[in-house]
Amino acid sequence: MKQILKYTFLLLITLSSCQTKPKEVIIKGKFKGDIPNEIGYSKPINGTCFGYFRSSAKVDSMGNFEILLNIEEPCFITLFLNDNDGQLLLEQGEVYNVTIETEQGKNTITYNCKNKVIQTEYQKLFNPHNPAQIGYKYKDLPISVVNKKLDSMYLNDISTFEVQLNDGILPSVLYDKIKLDRKLLYNAALQFYTAINFSNALVKGLEVKTDSIDTVWNNIILQNPFDSKLLLSSKWAYSYIQYLLEYHEYTEANFTFEQRKKARGNGNIHTYMLNIAKKFLEPDLLEFYTASYIIRAARQDKFEKELIDLLEEFKVDFPTSNYLAELEAPIQKIIDFHKKIAESEFEKEVTFVENYKNINSLEECFTIFRGKRVYVDLWTTSCGYCKDEFAFKDELRSLDLIILKCFIFQ
Repeated sequence: MKQILKYTFLLLITLSSCQTKPKEVIIKGKFKGDIPNEIGYSKPINGTCFGYFRSSAKVDSMGNFEILLNIEEPCFITLFLNDNDGQLLLEQGEVYNVTIETEQGKNTITYNCKNKVIQTEYQKLFNPHNPAQIGYKYKDLPISVVNKKLDSMYLNDISTFEVQLNDGILPSVLYDKIKLDRKLLYNAALQFYTAINFSNALVKGLEVKTDSIDTVWNNIILQNPFDSKLLLSSKWAYSYIQYLLEYHEYTEANFTFEQRKKARGNGNIHTYMLNIAKKFLEPDLLEFYTASYIIRAARQDKFEKELIDLLEEFKVDFPTSNYLAELEAPIQKIIDFHKKIAESEFEKEVTFVENYKNINSLEECFTIFRGKRVYVDLWTTSCGYCKDEFAFKDELRSLDLIILKCFIFQ
């Protein structure tokens, strides 16, 4: 009897191990043509695919690279390339061989793996950097026309995968991921279209036809429930949530653009935006959206102190979050920046133009410096080239001239 129980126990262990797929995924890549030093890719934290959560792999002199990932369920990742990004739909325990041919900045990607037909077909689909590119294209058309156009694009995208599903080539779990991903793309595009038209009407003081817009938005939410964790597996999850929150903001009874302007002027625009998210998002979506929002804002290199406090709040709200490791480095960069400013002679070197608030043009400003040599530097924090010029500040200071820095507020 003991011997039978022993074999039964071993059999159960064996069956259990057969049913559990290994989590490790290996991507083996090969560059042909122009060989970069490294390749960036999105990190599938909690099964998400968000471009600001990223890492990179070294590429050797022969063009070879390897990426090792651990995933709990099938998920998308993006390979960041100069021309068109590569998209991969990963399954646990699989090996993916990818060849990237590069020539004059153009990339051609081929796949050699179990589901290479699926990968190849998905790579052919239009994958914009942001769904706003689609929504903005149709911004002047009636909402009924835009709705039909985007619905037609969605059906066309998934038609190939429906055939593969019916032919037994595409597993249903992968089909569901692709279907959700494409639906979220076009729904986010439609959200952007309605949000921009709604906000433009508010700015111009025009009447907004809320009935038709509300119908569209309610249909979108029914298709992709706002409390569904499934949303997070799509590359478009952040944009989808962002535009939906904007619509909720615009349609609040007492909303005015002055509220946003005031929050920006007080230096707490990010707190203002995330407080809206707290009203509508379930914990899993709120954790993802807040982390994504913070890292996206931090990567803009505006060095906003507000983000330091927001990270501390995030630690309190989500102390065991898997996203925390991604947020530490960009926020530390902001902390270091302000520490350096505090320790420098910056305030002694800089003075503001007298009565600058009442100056409305450069021509007016120049009257103050008549007869003097002036170097005018127009810049803004969103301009990388502008900030690069700060490297030459010591050389400029050695010249006999006044350096007039004009910040352009956006």
